[in-house]
Amino acid sequence: MNEQEIFLERLTVRPTLACNFKCKLCNEFAPYYHPPKVSKLEEVTRDIDRVFSLVDRVSRMEISGGEPLLYTGLAGLLEHLYKYNDRFEFFSMVTNGSLIFSDEALAALVDIGPKVRIIVDDYGHKLSINAQRCAEQLKEKGILYELRDQFENVHADGWLDFRDMELKHDETEAKAIFARCVCPQKLHWVVTLHDGKLYPCHFARRCTELDIVPMAAPDCIDLYDPTVTDKELKEHICSLYTVDMLASCRYCSGFLEDRERFMPAEQIGETP
Repeated sequence: MNEQEIFLERLTVRPTLACNFKCKLCNEFAPYYHPPKVSKLEEVTRDIDRVFSLVDRVSRMEISGGEPLLYTGLAGLLEHLYKYNDRFEFFSMVTNGSLIFSDEALAALVDIGPKVRIIVDDYGHKLSINAQRCAEQLKEKGILYELRDQFENVHADGWLDFRDMELKHDETEAKAIFARCVCPQKLHWVVTLHDGKLYPCHFARRCTELDIVPMAAPDCIDLYDPTVTDKELKEHICSLYTVDMLASCRYCSGFLEDRERFMPAEQIGETP
């Protein structure tokens, strides 16, 4: 990494953890928040400004949830991201195919331009009732999209189960898991911006929220901690790409290619 440039491979903005699905194995633990955190638009835009005051470039900018189409400030959020259009290379958003895009959100996606790619997950006709309509909306506007099969020809062979947060590994074992984990090794982290903090992965976020591990770098980078200088924050961000484990890795089974997969979107209380 160029020492003069602060770079994030991926940055996912999560304005809401609310979702109209209640997936038992939700990667973001959305059904287990009571109530789910929904940030005000001015809070999210302030946090984005804060990140870009520290980071020079982002390869892949994302909006996710929860379900982002539930977020009433989505169009305004997209319009705000357009201010940084020259600072990120690609933009993506994932929706569960149950809702349709507003005209305002579609217009904002068109403004961002050809770097946009929307993923519409199709979990079958009982859940993703508007997946085909979403695809039609995007096609009509010339927005690149993927209608991703999560029902028959399941993407990535299914989901993983991250619900067990008991202590599992000593430091040596955690480092071995980290060395095989897809999140840091192949995805180069999916850094999440949520509620004024950066998290390198979803599991670290949940562990710090539940006080399983301390809310401290590298598991959590508080963008507004008054005791940490901007220079130190930049060092924390850069260190994500050099660490050999997180504190939360001791509690995680890892995003491993050989772990058991499960059918996506099984709803809580539903008989598989």
